[in-house]
Amino acid sequence: HGEGGRFFEEIHMALAGFVADRLNEPAAGMTPDKAVAELLGKGIDPSLVEEASTVFETCDRARFAPGESPPTKRQALYESAEQVIDRLGGSL
Repeated sequence: HGEGGRFFEEIHMALAGFVADRLNEPAAGMTPDKAVAELLGKGIDPSLVEEASTVFETCDRARFAPGESPPTKRQALYESAEQVIDRLGGSL
C-alpha cells in the first residue's frame, strides 16, 4: 500500500532498460515511443511490440493518474511484463 506508483515505475524501468540494453542504447533515453519505433525497426513481431506498448501505457497511466491498484492487477501486469521481456529476449 502506498507503493503502487513505485511498482509501476519499476516495471516501466525494467522494460525500458531491457529494450535499451538489447539495442545498445542508453536506458535514460528509452521512452515508450522510442522503444516501439526501435523494436519495429528491428523487425520484431508487431503483436509483441503492441504488447510491450500496452505494458508501457498501463504503467504510465498508473504512475501519472494514481489511485490504489488492486494486487491482482499489479500481479497481472508483472506477469505480462515478464512474458514480454522473455519473448523480446528470444527475438533480439
